[in-house]
Amino acid sequence: MKRFSKIIVALSCMALLASAFAGCGGNTTEHAQTDGKNFTYWAVMDPMSQETLQNYNEMMFYQEMEKRTGVHIDFIHPIEGSTGNEAFIAMLSGDKIPDMIEYNWGSYSGGPQQALDDDVIIALNDYMKDHAPNYYDYMEGEKGKADNYEYKLQATTDDGRYYGFNILNIGETKGFAGLYTRADLLKKWDMEIPETIDEWEAVFAKAKAEGFSKPFTSACDVISFKSATTHSFNTAFNVGKQMYLEDGKVVFAPFEKGYKEYVAQMADWFKKGYIDAGFITNDSAKIESNMTNGTSMTTYGYVGSGIGKILPAAQAQNPEFDLVACPNPVANSGEVAQFQNTCSDASTEAIGISTTCGNFEKAIELLLYNREFIFLKDICYMHPEQFLSTCRIRLLLLLQLQRRMC
Repeated sequence: MKRFSKIIVALSCMALLASAFAGCGGNTTEHAQTDGKNFTYWAVMDPMSQETLQNYNEMMFYQEMEKRTGVHIDFIHPIEGSTGNEAFIAMLSGDKIPDMIEYNWGSYSGGPQQALDDDVIIALNDYMKDHAPNYYDYMEGEKGKADNYEYKLQATTDDGRYYGFNILNIGETKGFAGLYTRADLLKKWDMEIPETIDEWEAVFAKAKAEGFSKPFTSACDVISFKSATTHSFNTAFNVGKQMYLEDGKVVFAPFEKGYKEYVAQMADWFKKGYIDAGFITNDSAKIESNMTNGTSMTTYGYVGSGIGKILPAAQAQNPEFDLVACPNPVANSGEVAQFQNTCSDASTEAIGISTTCGNFEKAIELLLYNREFIFLKDICYMHPEQFLSTCRIRLLLLLQLQRRMC
């Protein structure tokens, strides 16, 4: 325990030193105006992107954005294997801080407000109305005052400063994960997208009869109470996962009548061979394999890391292969599930503009454009040659998820 405490103290000191260096750098570096045609952008590379790309400059999303805007971004990524915080501290301690920094500012020592006070990044408030009008209107305009106040609260510091362009989870459900299944097979079998347990039972029975040895493949947290946010078939029994509030009272899901019914249903499907028996040890690679090789037709996952990887891989072998998002199951058709997979209105993951950036205004305009279309990047992780033929399909799937995940 003592050794662990010393490590924590050491890391805290490193963070404070980095903040101090950053503050000095911000105070001594002049804000030299440039033509705004070239910017440096620091970001930890997504693990999925690392499978096929060496740098985000190879991603067709950014190549297309450069064509449309005439602005080149030179991406800087930490070496593979370094953690986000370690790489961030090293970056701040370097000779030159990049123009734009994509980071979870909630992890900064003292949070995003301290990052502003340390002169690591600028506050956007004085620039938003003129250079990010859409973002400004959404947060500060009449619509913002009426409907989007929670977004503003989560995208600003306690003293009301905007520290970057956050990921805004817009929509009724604010979810980007859930059940999805083979759309091409549903069409072939003349079946609708399942909503109720009975409809799922019919789909799984048909899949089993058609040779799918494990119709539903997943990891443990999908069909257990291991994860409080990973909802799947439990929603049909009007029960959540783990502990949650209901009518002002704390509820522990496994003690609820609905949860016992849910477990009984999963046990029945397991005996019938509908559920992959390897759910305890399954990882993402195994689930992807099951979905692409004809072993399974349904799983749970995310837009990018699930659909975004499985769909192009499967379509390379079978052009007819298609996926569709499914609503969280309900007891009766037409109902809306009480529980859903969701996330905050605005995450602390944001693109900040460093105080050393040569052109604040142009950087803000570019990042506004970036954030309005960032979801394309998030679901297009494949190699550039695969992008054009499949990205439109995944975009449609994303929209389906936004409409159907309840």
